[in-house]
Amino acid sequence: MPNSQWEDYLNALRRLTSQPHTDGMVELCRTRYGATPAETTAALAAIRDTEET
Repeated sequence: MPNSQWEDYLNALRRLTSQPHTDGMVELCRTRYGATPAETTAALAAIRDTEET
């Protein structure tokens, strides 16, 4: 994923994870942004890291 799209992807996942959601919504977001499963895992980990601090 291009760096220019990474922040948009993180923001979209933050919105999803701030509400009750299903894994299907995360998958839909991943598909929409063309992210790989590894990028999705990294993005979700980055979101968790910022929420814990």
